[in-house]
Amino acid sequence: MAFIKPEVYAQLVREKFNSKIKIASLSQNLGILANTTVGETVTFPKFKLIGDPTEVTKGTPIAVEELEQTSSQATIKMIGKGVRVFDIENLTAVGNQVDEAAQQQALVFARKLDSDLVAEALTSPLKETVAVGNAITEAELNNGLALFGDEADVEEMAGIVA
Repeated sequence: MAFIKPEVYAQLVREKFNSKIKIASLSQNLGILANTTVGETVTFPKFKLIGDPTEVTKGTPIAVEELEQTSSQATIKMIGKGVRVFDIENLTAVGNQVDEAAQQQALVFARKLDSDLVAEALTSPLKETVAVGNAITEAELNNGLALFGDEADVEEMAGIVA
């Protein structure tokens, strides 16, 4: 009977997973959310941009704004998929059963994450309809970017998903 250390196998799957994700690679990794568990709701606060500056005259008070925040929420999910590898198959079959299991788990986990992210993205009010399903015009692109208003910052934008 072979013994597979979960910590080693999990790292093997993780390395393969990172190369398989597509949509998730456009998002920002927030790391481990400490003190949370499956089913809990996490709130992601975001500061709104203050208004434009105005010209002032020396000695005249400057208008002051208060910082405001918006937020979004997400529910923590747990997904899983088990694979059984028998010693005899690993010895007699062509290929590496453990590596193939990790490869396939990474693929289905990446597809699930990307699928969930696409479903969430489709709920956004910041989307523009295009006339042709496999092309985008300059006008459609500009209309989509205009939806972001002053918050269209190339440093914060990872890409356009069509």
